[in-house]
Amino acid sequence: MSAENEQFVDVSKNGKEFCYKSSEPDKLLCRKCHSPVDENATRCPVCNNNFVESKGDSNPSAPYWYNNGASSQPSSSIPNEYTPISMWGYFGYEILFNIPIIGWLILIFMALSASNHNVKNFARAHFCFLIVIVIALLLGAGSIISPFLR
Repeated sequence: MSAENEQFVDVSKNGKEFCYKSSEPDKLLCRKCHSPVDENATRCPVCNNNFVESKGDSNPSAPYWYNNGASSQPSSSIPNEYTPISMWGYFGYEILFNIPIIGWLILIFMALSASNHNVKNFARAHFCFLIVIVIALLLGAGSIISPFLR
């Protein structure tokens, strides 16, 4: 069998995902670059691929797109409705939501119908914050005016 026609077989060992050549089943390889690796390794020494736990050993309560902290970068398999918001995104939404009347209407619209759950939850939190501010202002105004009404 030539090296070009060599087939790789995926295997899970000790909760980690590896592969091996069909001609050498006792030699574990990295699934990404096919370099030889130790069974106890957590990362490939050549390509730095993380040997993520297999689906059976992963956290069952975690969403299917969660990558067990393997990378600080968002996974490309994250659905659009769960895509994280960048720091500048939060900053922009904060400015937008604080525009009187128009910003508040956009805030209510996004809190009720945004397709991204992170944007929707941020808009809801900002809306709750605005309600608390309005109540505090009304209570403060009432305590200032009440002595003059006697």
